[in-house]
Amino acid sequence: MGTTGKSSPDAPRHPWPCTGLPPQAILAWARDGANVSGGESDATDVPVMVRARSRRARGLVGVMAVAAAMQLANASLVNALIDRATHDRLPLLPAAGGRGDASDERVFPYVFTIPTHFWSLNTAKIRFIGQRAGPEGDVGTAHWMRGMLRALLTTEALRTAMRHFGNQPLTGAQMQWGLEHLSLTPAALKELGAEGLLPPITLSCRDHEGGGGVKFQQWDGTQWTVLTDWMAPDQALVRPLVEASAAKYAQEKGITPRDCP
Repeated sequence: MGTTGKSSPDAPRHPWPCTGLPPQAILAWARDGANVSGGESDATDVPVMVRARSRRARGLVGVMAVAAAMQLANASLVNALIDRATHDRLPLLPAAGGRGDASDERVFPYVFTIPTHFWSLNTAKIRFIGQRAGPEGDVGTAHWMRGMLRALLTTEALRTAMRHFGNQPLTGAQMQWGLEHLSLTPAALKELGAEGLLPPITLSCRDHEGGGGVKFQQWDGTQWTVLTDWMAPDQALVRPLVEASAAKYAQEKGITPRDCP
């Protein structure tokens, strides 16, 4: 494996996601000016504590050059990586993290906010509160749920892409195609053993969120009890906010939103 942070957007990548890397490596990759092939970083805008100075960090930066997708739970890291990931055509799967307006795929083509994002989630919370009254539980299984979601969505998107492009290392653009053609029907979720983990979803160029369905559960002292079926967020409220915020971001960054059928 090479240790350079430079990567070609069209280079084939290994069929496994990049996740769990130290912030030093990830942020050095995000700032392409960093000399991560050896020696000190020359990215003067990167704080000392996050420069890729260690051999381990420099080596892991090379992983980003061959990864098919990147899974991140930290919203700040997701936001910091959007520009570089778009340049490298490396899909980001924040799994309910990052910016809500990134669900506007015309401006953020390589960010997939499946199965929902914070803005949609909060409207579902409001709907839930309007239906029921009671104390909120401490969702102790959140990290497990997100880990399962990332694994399932990445794997099935890889399978979708490989059915189209062949069983070979994929480029980031091919992985994006796989995500935008991902469809998980009720029957498919049942066959995968993921029934109840997420609602049926169909992604497209126009929809990187997949509907944003949310289910609520409560800790009763001994176990988690599911309180609702999948609840749809208030897209009539959220989507105009998403598009307005994304349009502002596009204007600031000089991005021409892509056309989606």
